[in-house]
Order: sequence, then structure tokens, then C-alpha cells
Amino acid sequence: MTSEHWQQVWQLCEAARQLPREKQTDYVWSNATDENAAREALSLLEEPETSVLPSWSSNPGSEGSSGGGAVPSAPSLAGMRVGRYAINDLIGCGASGDVYSALDVELERSVALKFLRCGSTDSGWRVEWFLREARAASALNHPGIVTVHEVMQSEAGLAIVMELVEGKAFRKLCGSPNSLDAVTRWGAQVAQALSAAHSCNIIHRDIKPENIMLRADGLVKVLDFGLAQWRGALQDSRISQSRVGTLRYMSPEQAAGEELTPATDVFSFGVVLYELITGRHPFPATSIESVLELLSYCRPDPVSRWRRDVPKQLETLVLGMLNKAPEARPKAQEIARRLEELNHPSTVRRGRLWIIAALAVVASAWGIAWISRQSSGNPAPASLAAVPLTTTAGFDSWPDISPDGATVVYGWGQSPDAHTHLYLKDLDQDARVKLVEADPGSRIGRPKWSFDGQRIYYKSTSPRQGAESIWSVARDGSDPRLIVRLASAELSSGIDTSRDGKRIVFGDCESPSKWRFNIYSLELSSGEKKRLTEPQDGWGDWDPHYSPDGKQIAFKRVQRPSDDQLYLMPATGGPLTRIPLPRQSIYGHAWKPDGELLLSTQLGSVIHGLWTISATGRGEAAPVFEAGVDATMPAVSGNRTVWVNQAKDYNIYSVPVAGGKPVKRIASPVLDSKPALAPDGRVAFVSRRSGSPELWITGPDGTNAVRITSLKGDVGRPYWSYDGTRIVFSIERFGVAKIYLVRCTPGTLRCGAPEPLLAGTNPTWSPSGEFLYFNVPDQREIWKVPLSGGQPVKVTPGLEALTSHDGRWLYISTSPAGRFFRLDLDKDGSTTPAELTIPRGGNAAGHEHWTLAGDEILFWDSSIESRSSGLLAYHTVTKRLRTVVQTPAAEFPAVSADGKTVWYAQPDSAGGTLMVGERR
Repeated sequence: MTSEHWQQVWQLCEAARQLPREKQTDYVWSNATDENAAREALSLLEEPETSVLPSWSSNPGSEGSSGGGAVPSAPSLAGMRVGRYAINDLIGCGASGDVYSALDVELERSVALKFLRCGSTDSGWRVEWFLREARAASALNHPGIVTVHEVMQSEAGLAIVMELVEGKAFRKLCGSPNSLDAVTRWGAQVAQALSAAHSCNIIHRDIKPENIMLRADGLVKVLDFGLAQWRGALQDSRISQSRVGTLRYMSPEQAAGEELTPATDVFSFGVVLYELITGRHPFPATSIESVLELLSYCRPDPVSRWRRDVPKQLETLVLGMLNKAPEARPKAQEIARRLEELNHPSTVRRGRLWIIAALAVVASAWGIAWISRQSSGNPAPASLAAVPLTTTAGFDSWPDISPDGATVVYGWGQSPDAHTHLYLKDLDQDARVKLVEADPGSRIGRPKWSFDGQRIYYKSTSPRQGAESIWSVARDGSDPRLIVRLASAELSSGIDTSRDGKRIVFGDCESPSKWRFNIYSLELSSGEKKRLTEPQDGWGDWDPHYSPDGKQIAFKRVQRPSDDQLYLMPATGGPLTRIPLPRQSIYGHAWKPDGELLLSTQLGSVIHGLWTISATGRGEAAPVFEAGVDATMPAVSGNRTVWVNQAKDYNIYSVPVAGGKPVKRIASPVLDSKPALAPDGRVAFVSRRSGSPELWITGPDGTNAVRITSLKGDVGRPYWSYDGTRIVFSIERFGVAKIYLVRCTPGTLRCGAPEPLLAGTNPTWSPSGEFLYFNVPDQREIWKVPLSGGQPVKVTPGLEALTSHDGRWLYISTSPAGRFFRLDLDKDGSTTPAELTIPRGGNAAGHEHWTLAGDEILFWDSSIESRSSGLLAYHTVTKRLRTVVQTPAAEFPAVSADGKTVWYAQPDSAGGTLMVGERR
């Protein structure tokens, strides 16, 4: 391509920029001398002007989400509903169309919608170009590459639905030098993403600062595969030669219109790295001609000219990436490795010392091979090429892979808390086979293969021959055996089998009345049960897993929900070693064959993703899979990993306490839960409408919701004072629970700022409003504290307490399994709480899912298929139990001041499907 050709492209682009967006495309096509010039001019119109030539001046990119300027090319779609997507804000636009942030109503995830806009003369070409972007990005699955969910045709036009990447474009970082540690860390992630694309024979062809985003959690994402090309594939030459990229970030061969290889991405990436390090472009130019000359013939200034602190290895790497000869540039995988070495110099130095020691000791083949492995540096974290394994409606749960990696066993139920069955599915077959069918009213789950792959162990809450127990069954479903009876078969705590097949390890309580989990091992031949841990506080120790060599057990210690910590201990018991991670939610963990641990956790996000961490505690956790839904319950066998993708949309309903038809009251595409009713009908509730869970308030009709907190933590259930002037609630952040109070003007939606009171959870009011009851989590005790000032006083053991409206009785929940007690307050604490024996199903909901309505306790029983079902009411005088409403979930019930209506939350759209991934 000649300078004259590019000059015409530039002149077309400059003239078109003076026109309204909707007229630019037709102008270019009407005035271009040939088709290639028209398409390349349209390509440049997509870009911020300063990314093409520095003589143009405009906003070089926007911060917040990926996209260019914010001038729409068509009437705004903000606020509309398109299919299952609720469209929010315009976040970028260009000649080809506009990008909006949106919410997937069904899956409760934020997405970006890129809508195509076609000119009158080029619609067929633009559709093909548009679909190429979707095909290229969807062919890749890597944490550093934006995820494409689907292509959608609607009344608003053709759109790509993709992951919403929020953060800062690299363009914002290129104006001045950056920390070298940060540059090498960011650069390694980009190189890993490019390596993944190149391994699939995909060339991006448009690497530049605008197409790379840095999220707030430090994860880097490569965007915009609109120019991507399958290397070696047969393509329409009109398409492959059009929109060749952004001129100032092209490789010399790309600017000349030559055949491209992955080396073109390496050159473009080298330009970006140079800018991040020095704050300068390596090829400064003021005209089309000077850009082409510098790209083709001139070497950039050494990086050290602009920064004296740049390591020689980094300078050599960047200049090598900018080599004019494509074959002389390093490959993306090599770049990632070298940047990783620069980012972890202490590890490299230790490796070199070991090399010297090995050479001094012995010059053997083993030593040489060991040296070779060490000299390769730290490998980048392996990514997962993920595909769906199941698509059945309902909830798949707790998968495990057979030792040969060929078959998955998992649980399935119609809802998260319904009874479950066990199924087998071969990874190369579409059909599933039922292994064990649960009895009505029961739940079975947490299946685990024996080490020889011949039997499967699982937990059961079935009334069949022992309510809480562990069973095993042959892989063909025959020969069921009762292994051991348990105090609690809590399904969120799993089972594992020893490598010699002689024992199993599991979590259990000491007794049903002492609800704190310990880790136990069981000798299968003798039935001898041995306790391996004995936690002193919190919910205890859950979910043990043997290491690949069978010498260690990894388990999580649960202080309270979403406050977990990972520990190791010898397989026979002994000293505990804590793996240094932030205390947060761990939704499953598994050992990898190399001895690292794979976690489902919320590092850097409110969504669970899959991360790896060294069992030694050295190094940082590395992401291997992140998506817009929770990735949970991982299991590993060989190079295969299976996990569950979960999504829920909760809304708030009401139903007469006497029974009747539920009515949806408060709804949005995201979580709305934990309602609390004021005497005048106002509703406080917890919602994720603003991203993080926050406290909101609305009128009696559930409309015009107003957010009243911005605390960005796990907000607990709110309670109104009896006079309707104050709301009390707790919030957990970074493992610390604190109680807050909010003052609200009666009859309005105006509330003051949250006022911190004291440490604790589950605060509730006394009828007089003079003091609060609350829970001290570490002690599992109920205390009360006067709001006028004074010291808290211990009342009774328990997790949550509610007073009757007449102030005589204090009702107490003492365990997550939902055991209730009642304390007579008229006797000034001279009596002990008496337990209320309530007939319930085998899977009663947790302690938070209950409330009072006069003389009745309303609670959610999650055994939907059993005789007891849905939201139940137990009369404390007549001892009668009745059903208020039959529903799969009735969480956080709250009763109106007149006692006639109960509000609760339930998931309207939810599901859990299995995913399978293979490490690259």
C-alpha cells in the first residue's frame, strides 16, 4: 500500500469526521476511489483520533467500560428492554454502531450489547465483519479475553452480547511512565491472552491501548476481535484486506498490506509496552507519510533513553518485539514467560542459585534436565478451554470426575433446595444416566468416586434406614451400602476417599445438638471413626480433600457464612497450616495433579470465579476462569476440570398470612431480598441494583425505590423499629461484622446516613425500641445493648432472637438447621429457654428464614416434595402446623404491622449447569 493510498484514506476520514455520525458511512462510500480505501477509512472512523495521528485532538478514550466516544449513531436504546436484556447506558460508539451496558434479566449478569449500524451501501459487508468478531472471540476462552455470550437479532437490530468489562483502558495509562512492576504484570497477562488466541490460529490484528482494559481487581482483558483473522483460512479477500487496523499500531507488514502472521500482534503489543514504560510512542509522527516511513525503516529509540531504571532484559524484549522482520520477533508465549520472570525476580534468583548448586554437585542427565526446567521460569497460570457439559433445566450440583477422567457423577434437583437425584454422564456422550433416585422429601448429594473408580460415595438425608448418613453404590447403581450414620449430612461439606481405598474423610457434628463441624476419618474395614480437628468457634471445619500424594488434607474453616479460610493438615491429623488468603466465601475447592489448589472464591469480585493457589502459600492466587455468573463446586481429574455455573434472580412477593395467592411486589433483573416492613407499609430491602448489595427503601406499593446505603459489603437482614423511625441491620466486610442504624423520616423515603453502633450480626428490636438484641458470631450468643448507652449484656445462647409484640417472649434460633427456643422475659432471666418441638421436613431452612406473626412462628421449610412444604406457620399455643404458601423458596419472611400479610423473597429464574474445561 502506497503513501498516496493512505493519504486518501486519511482525507476521507478527516472529511467524514466533520459530519454527523449517521451520515459518515454513506459519505465515505460515495467519495472513495476504491473499495479498500472506503473500508479502511471507515475503520479509522471507529478509532479515537489521537490513536491514528497526533495532529488530531479529541478525547483519546473513555474510562469506565470499553468503547470510544459517547455520541450515539442512532436514537438511544438506554432504558429499553430488548429480549431478555434491560439496556442501561451508552458506553461507546463508532461508525459501525453503538455499545451499551445492559443486564441479562434471566441470568442476573451485567453484559455489553454491541449493536450493528449499517450504511445504505455496505450492509452485507458490515454484517459479515460484525459476525467475524463474534466468531473469533467466541472461539476463545481465556480469562484475559472478553467473553462473547451470543449473537442476537431483535427489533433493535443485530447485536453481539458479550462480557461487560469495567475498568480503565490502557489509553489512559499511556500518557506517562508507569511502574515497571505494574507494566510487567499487565504485559504478562496480555501476552498470555495473545498466546491463547495464536494457539487457536487467530490473529487479533488491532492490538492498541483502546482495546486493552485494566479492571479494578488488576485483571487485564483484550477486547474487540472485529479484525481477527483465522490464519490460513480461506476468506473473502474483500473482507480480509479491509479494516486492517489502526495505523500507528500496525506492524510494517500490516501497513504494506502483506500476508500476516501472529508476529503482527507482537509488534503492535510492543508499541503498547513501549508507551506504558516511557509515556511516549516509539514512532512519533505528524503525517501519514512519516508514519509509514518510521514503521518501515526506522528503529525506535532505546527505552533506556527515556528511563534509566529499565532493566536491560525488559529493554531487549521490547525492542525485539519491534523488530522489522516478523520472524525475528519473540512469540507471545515467550513474551509472557520473560515478563513473568521480570515480575518475580526473587523466584528467578532462587532458581539460578539452585542451578549453580546442582552443577557443583553432579553433572548428570537428571541434573541437566532439572536445570532446563528451572531455567524456563515460572509458567503462566493455565487457562481453561470451557464448554457446557449439561443444559438440563434445574440445578446441577457437586460434580466429581472419575479417576480416568471419562465420567462425571453429579446431583440434580428441580430447585436449589429440592430433593436431588444422582446422575452419571460420560464426557463423550449427550445422554445422562440416573444412578440413585432420592426418596420423596429427601436430599442426596456430594458424590465422590472411589480411588479405583468402581464405587461412588454420597451423603443422604433420606429417612431410609438412617436420616443423616453416608452411603456408597457401585457405578452401575447396584449394591447400595450404608457406610456411616452422621449427626448432620450437611451437603455443602463433602467426602473424599484415601488413595489406598481404605478410608474416607468427611465433616460432621459431634451431635445434632452441637452444630459445629469437625473433620473425621473412617476406616472402611473396621468402621473406626477418628476425629481429626476440633474447632473452638464459628461453624467449624468443612469439606476435606486428600492431596494427590495422600499425605495432606485441605479443608475450609467456616467462621460464619462468607467468612471462610483454607487450612492444611497431615492426613492422619496433626498441626494445622493456614493458607494465607483473604477471609471470604469459598464455594468449593479441589487439588490439582501438580499439588496446587483450585478454589471457587470471590477474589477481586462479588462473583465466584475459579482461582489457583500454591498449597505452600507462596505466590499470589491466579485466575483460571471468570464469567458473568458464579463458577462454583470445582472437581479435577488429570487435565480436566468440571464445575457448576450458577445464576439466580430473586424478587419479593407477599401472601396473606392466612394463606392465598402470592403477589409479586418488588422486582428487578437483579437480586431483591430480605424485606422489612414499617408500620406505615414502607419496605426496606436489600438489592444489588447498584452492583453491590445495599439497603433500599420503597413505598407500600413497592415502587420508586431509593438507595440508602453505599457500604459495599454483605448487608444482613434489616429490621424496622416498632415506631417506624429507624432501621437496624448488620454488614460484613473483610471478615468483620458491624451493626448500623439508619434514621428515616416517617411517611417518606428520606433516610439519614448509616450510623455504626457496635460489632455483631442479626440485630433486632425490643418492643420499646430502647435496646437491641444481637448476635456475637464467634460465641454464638444473643446479647442486648441499650441504645441510650451502656454495656452489652449476655442473654442466652443463639444466633438470632425476636421478641413477641407483647414483650413477654423472646424467640431464639440456635442453629442454621432451624431449632427454635422460647424464653419468658417476664421472669427476668430466671428461667432457661424451652425448646419448641416443631414437626418439620428433613431439610429445614436456615435460622434467618423465619419471623413471628402473633402466636405463630413463620418459617421456610425447604423440603418442597415432602408433606411439609414452602412457608409454614407453627402455632405456639395449639401446636398446630399449617402451610401458608407452597413455593420452592420463601426466604427472609417479614410480617406486616397488622399481622395479615407476609412478604418474602424467592428466585424467579435460576439454574445451575455443569461446565467442563481442559487446561491448555
